[in-house]
Amino acid sequence: MDGKARVNFDYAGLFVTDDEWIHPTRTEVTWELVCVTEGRVCLREGERHLQLEKGDVILLEPGREHAGTEPSFGRTSFFWVHFRCEDVDALGMDRRVIRGFSGGSLFRRLLHVANTGGYPEYAADAVLLSLMAELALAGREQAEPESAGAAVKAAKEAAEWIRINSDRGLTVAGTAERFGYNGEYLSKVFRSVFGRSLKQYICETRMGHACDLLCGTSLSVGEIAAQLSFENENRFIKFFKYHRGCSPTEFRSSSFNIHMNRR
Repeated sequence: MDGKARVNFDYAGLFVTDDEWIHPTRTEVTWELVCVTEGRVCLREGERHLQLEKGDVILLEPGREHAGTEPSFGRTSFFWVHFRCEDVDALGMDRRVIRGFSGGSLFRRLLHVANTGGYPEYAADAVLLSLMAELALAGREQAEPESAGAAVKAAKEAAEWIRINSDRGLTVAGTAERFGYNGEYLSKVFRSVFGRSLKQYICETRMGHACDLLCGTSLSVGEIAAQLSFENENRFIKFFKYHRGCSPTEFRSSSFNIHMNRR
């Protein structure tokens, strides 16, 4: 990898509040990632105004003032990550808001590694780089291709439908039929637009939902299996082990150590 594409993790946390809140005015010396997990966050970065909802991710530039523009009410929470990088463009990142990012478990993993002793010095950098790669991919997926046709449009609509309905027992055939295509053809279009097949996209999205429930709730494995429409707990555990390489309980145990701040 080009040395300019390296990232150096500084610090991170999970902000949580149930009170009326507005982001303070700040100018940072590092890059900052913000990923909203609950509520709404209204920001201004320079002259650019942003309204971020659950699942939205934004990359804030060092040396540019950012501040809240409207208060948030009720539960508001978001991950924040500060890092240094000589050339963010070399990572494939751009400045657009990434909507509906399903990789919240990667933020939790980063916080766990950063706040747990025993990991080598480069561990947090490595997890952050993996997170940045997923964000870069998500950003490319959301960029409208110049030659977008009906099938590409259907694939993008299907991707959003999959994200919204990731708690259902989704199938390639059922998803394709819903959008008026056969599974093989829509999967081919998915691969051209998103770089992976329709089946892979469904599995990744459901895994992201499962990881978020394991890390962000106290639901039992059986309750999560039911919430994600698996036939039984064992089917869910088998699915999770196949795609993650560990059991849901092992994953939850490895991601418990995060830093939270409330103001």
